[in-house]
Amino acid sequence: MPIDLVTQLAGAAIRACGLCLIAFVGLFLFRVRSSAARHAIWTVALAGMLLQIPLGMVAPAVQWKVLPASIQQQIVERAPLSIPAVPTPRPARPTAAAPGRRSVRSSAVTLSGIFTGIYLAISMLLFVRMALGSWGLRRILRDSKPVPTLGPGIFESA
Repeated sequence: MPIDLVTQLAGAAIRACGLCLIAFVGLFLFRVRSSAARHAIWTVALAGMLLQIPLGMVAPAVQWKVLPASIQQQIVERAPLSIPAVPTPRPARPTAAAPGRRSVRSSAVTLSGIFTGIYLAISMLLFVRMALGSWGLRRILRDSKPVPTLGPGIFESA
């Protein structure tokens, strides 16, 4: 079963917004003033937001109880129609292209594919930025020197 990335991202975004709303309302209702408690709550909310997609792929899907197609068809057939039936127009037949002209074909690019490509490109850029930042931080830590006059665990870099 293929996974529709845009649908999954939209669902994860909605769940993440709900999680943030719960965190915000909880902080507001309980009047939490401690910066450490606020930081802890928002850290948990961020972790929950980041785990939306991996957990969505691993966790079992929620099964909704849906009537079988035969029962749905019976319900639709028994429902009284108050709108008069309008004949459906037949689709036009594709005409052959004139000699020397190329026929116009529909593009295989969909809006969902465009959004998926944009999302993946931005994700890769952010990943590269994070990797370069981590590399720079490791270089700064490697080149730093301890400052014994300020205490243990205090380092200084150029």
